[in-house]
Amino acid sequence: MTTDSTTELTPEQLQEAANTLLKLTAHLRSGPAPEHALALTAVLLDEDRGVLARLSEALRATSRYLVQQAPVPWTPQVEHTVQWLTLAANDIQDWTILHFDVSRLRKDAFRGQNAS
Repeated sequence: MTTDSTTELTPEQLQEAANTLLKLTAHLRSGPAPEHALALTAVLLDEDRGVLARLSEALRATSRYLVQQAPVPWTPQVEHTVQWLTLAANDIQDWTILHFDVSRLRKDAFRGQNAS
């Protein structure tokens, strides 16, 4: 299988992304303005490009890859892993509904709070 150099990744690059999420967590724990916290969270939860959507896609891609590469008949471990990756991908995708909640909160709950 040939890989495109634009899609090659290293574990170190993914660790860097995970570290960015750790920094975000620390920042949110520091108590930024609610509008700022919600703006950052909205990026994470974007239904098309957010972390949850991308993670769900990555898990599905991993599952498909395992299906294509696994010897037939599948071992119980391969079948189990494929099922759980698919289930996790579906569960994570379901959480993207939070995108709408955060969007509504950004529009309504904190509107005018800084005006006082």
